[in-house]
Amino acid sequence: MAYSRTFPFISMLTRWRGLIFACGATKMQQGQTTDEGLRLPMITVTAGLILCDDKVLIARRKPGDQLGRRWEFPGGKVKPEESPEECLKRELAEELDIEVEVDGFCAENVHHYEWGTVRLLGYFASWIEGDINPQVHEEITWADVEDLHNYDFLPADVPIVEELLRDRRWDLS
Repeated sequence: MAYSRTFPFISMLTRWRGLIFACGATKMQQGQTTDEGLRLPMITVTAGLILCDDKVLIARRKPGDQLGRRWEFPGGKVKPEESPEECLKRELAEELDIEVEVDGFCAENVHHYEWGTVRLLGYFASWIEGDINPQVHEEITWADVEDLHNYDFLPADVPIVEELLRDRRWDLS
């Protein structure tokens, strides 16, 4: 503080740098740090488990995307003003050009990547209308639920796959 009276720009710079840190801190998971002591961001993401017979719709990311060429359940980031269910409906409309009804919660997973933390919320969803037209994925497919372990899923999605295989609510036979 003694320097700020003599050199006002130091105080202004300190406040400015603190503001940047404080803005970044709003997305941080409390207590999680890197080896350098920096906090990592956490995002909440939804995943749609759209089932038809014994198959589930999965999507592969484009090669240039973060974690490209890996499989995932379609969905996306929850915006501050929306519920996870609203997010899932919006994201599937944007990513696949389809309308869905969210049927119920399946599972949750928190996964720590090098760049941040993902809280993934998996929901069962029913395809209501629209022709599937992938907008952001390299490929989509209807995969046999029992064969999901043969796909290279994103690490955050793997526990959702395991729960889907364990929880037979989707099996109507």
